[in-house]
Amino acid sequence: LSSTDACTMYGVSRTASADGSTMVSHSDDGAGDSDSRLSYVPPARHKAGSMRDIYPTIDEYPKFIGDAFGKTFLPLPGQALTKPIGQIPQVEATHGYYLNGYAIQNDCELSFGESTASAVFRADAVGTPNGTALLAIEELSHLAAERVCTAREAVQLMGDLAVQYGFFGPDGGAGEMLVVGDPDE
Repeated sequence: LSSTDACTMYGVSRTASADGSTMVSHSDDGAGDSDSRLSYVPPARHKAGSMRDIYPTIDEYPKFIGDAFGKTFLPLPGQALTKPIGQIPQVEATHGYYLNGYAIQNDCELSFGESTASAVFRADAVGTPNGTALLAIEELSHLAAERVCTAREAVQLMGDLAVQYGFFGPDGGAGEMLVVGDPDE
């Protein structure tokens, strides 16, 4: 038997499913002490001019400690809060969504699935030696789930933010990809 430390995703379009549903999912096959907790981030309203913290990509338990991603990640005794690595402008209203490491689905039924890919990104995260990039795929999926309702809007937003703020591959530059779906596509 062989094993791998790679995630797998699938997507089914509404034209390919028996009942007209769009389906998106993935397996999280991370190595080590993966943090598999599921959390709901409620919708919120934000003051004009406020900033949205961007957090580092951490796959091991605990992947995040704080209240920015729902009650699931509130600190336990002795745990220090996860420090942001940067900020971007916040939008006035955000959608609620479920997340594990990646966004899973928001209140508009915008869904995400992730898979490991054979790509290498040489940018490093802000806060690490020579780091210039602010966003990894996990935070991009969170931002899309918070801000938009359609798959096309999500892909456009994630691409625009990656170009504007820099994109780094987690785990030393590993490639990751997303399938993004909504009730129409």
